[in-house]
Amino acid sequence: MKVIFKIVRYFVVTLLVLLILINAIFIIQSLVSGQEMPLLFGYGKAVVATGSMEPTIEPGDMIIFHEQENYEVGDIVVFEAENFVTHRIVETTENGFITQGDANNTNDGEILREQMIGKVVFIVPKVGYAVDFLKSPFGILVLVIGLLALIEVPNLISRKSKRR
Repeated sequence: MKVIFKIVRYFVVTLLVLLILINAIFIIQSLVSGQEMPLLFGYGKAVVATGSMEPTIEPGDMIIFHEQENYEVGDIVVFEAENFVTHRIVETTENGFITQGDANNTNDGEILREQMIGKVVFIVPKVGYAVDFLKSPFGILVLVIGLLALIEVPNLISRKSKRR
């Protein structure tokens, strides 16, 4: 049982450290470049805020997107308009694309190629709520305390059992 606990603890600690490092890289890159949605090796992440792409993508889902050379009808893309939008390409035009949310009755009008940020390549359901929480100061505190607890609690338990 102790071996299984050590393996699980090692896996969780490694995962948390990786998440912290990736988020730190995105935060630093955002601060340095001034971009609201920085990319790492061409990949970016975002949390979906509205239901315009339901049922494919729901509010609170985290999306992973990748910048592309070419986009096609049917691709779910992230583009910059007044804010960042995730919709499906429904038509191509001479200068760009016509996009529309799956749950919307009307299209967004023409989106220029320069506005395209990337194509959605992966959807993680409901993880966006946790990501948003972990970006907050309280979330970071909870994460650090949880990480320390995962590392130190087993040591405290083993010390206590050795004393007996």
